[in-house]
Amino acid sequence: MATLTINTTTAQDQRIAPAFKSVFNYQEQIPDPNWDGENPPEPPMIPNPEGVAAFVRRHVITFMRNVVKQYEANEAANAARQAAIAQVDADLDME
Repeated sequence: MATLTINTTTAQDQRIAPAFKSVFNYQEQIPDPNWDGENPPEPPMIPNPEGVAAFVRRHVITFMRNVVKQYEANEAANAARQAAIAQVDADLDME
């Protein structure tokens, strides 16, 4: 498997992390997933176990995955369209 490394400076990190946190709604505190649903009446909050770097990485990977999905879906649709056109041309050759 290939490795993709993105090197950033501290100054860039100081812009990238807050941007991702804001755009993708990173929460420093999250509801405790082990809350029993009853006591206390509201779930206690705990520190988010997903750090900011992991959060950014997950969203970068999701973006890349979505680009590939869109590209491959478009390629498949175009291939299917061309195959259907060719089949119609073959089936309806009336000359």
